[in-house]
Amino acid sequence: MTLDPLFGQLLRLRRHDRTRLRQLVDALDRLCHQPVPPWQTDVYLQQLLAGMRQLLDACAVAFWYRCFGGSSLVIGPYLGMREMRLSSQTRTTLDESVQRFWQRNGASHVQSPDGSTAIIVAPVHHGLQTVATFTFLFSRSNAAFGQSQENVEAANHLQSAIQSSLHAALQLPVVDPRWSADPLEQLTSQVHLIQRSIRQTIELYLNRRAGEELVDVAAMQSFATQLHQLLDAHGLRVRCPECGHAAILRCSGAATDQRGNFVFDHYIDGRRTFHGAGSLLPRLRIVNKPPRRKRASATSG
Repeated sequence: MTLDPLFGQLLRLRRHDRTRLRQLVDALDRLCHQPVPPWQTDVYLQQLLAGMRQLLDACAVAFWYRCFGGSSLVIGPYLGMREMRLSSQTRTTLDESVQRFWQRNGASHVQSPDGSTAIIVAPVHHGLQTVATFTFLFSRSNAAFGQSQENVEAANHLQSAIQSSLHAALQLPVVDPRWSADPLEQLTSQVHLIQRSIRQTIELYLNRRAGEELVDVAAMQSFATQLHQLLDAHGLRVRCPECGHAAILRCSGAATDQRGNFVFDHYIDGRRTFHGAGSLLPRLRIVNKPPRRKRASATSG
């Protein structure tokens, strides 16, 4: 299946000229047809957001998900949000709009109270469940700002076109519409969502502590050990920001030292490698544990 129908649908909206639109749709099509290893999901999402943002000519785009046990959504990866410098009132409107519309069928349009920002909320469904949502933001200076109906239509077309690829990247089981109400199918889907929510909940907590300074090496080592035990219990690792490989966060230094350094411990091309992370708690991205290597070149952890 290609994204050719999306090209025709978006061409009617005249958001881009034919040549540019074809380039953008083809790039998104290539992304949607490439395999996504579990530990590369975050990279895939960033690339997907970039492609969707360009196609809709939006100022910003974000992916929202449900935390484990939660009844509302929290923001995940995003692009362009900081550059827009949204007011606190607009941020409140954005959050309230997501919580209000994320379980609806089809995209919804909202405008901030001060009239500065147009917001499109586009839910992502899997069978009978809503698993996440995308938000697209348009500033008043954006040419597409006043095209509310066109933006809703474009978001619906785009979300529908990438849905199968997104489901696969999130490791959601394929849903046959004839059996979408099957309890076992729903249970399988729910388990996958819980697993993803656990990962994202851990990441949210860790990022709130990013930049924190622990008292000494013993505290740093204790943190790293407990984190690894937690992640390993759920088949997870941290992502090394230097090389992108799945890794274990460790602390270098003797327990009696006052200060130490965090390091990312992983194997690259069969060789154990350490990449430095500094003395403060780094911002951490959580990824799935990669497949076990052959015994001759066993992975870390």
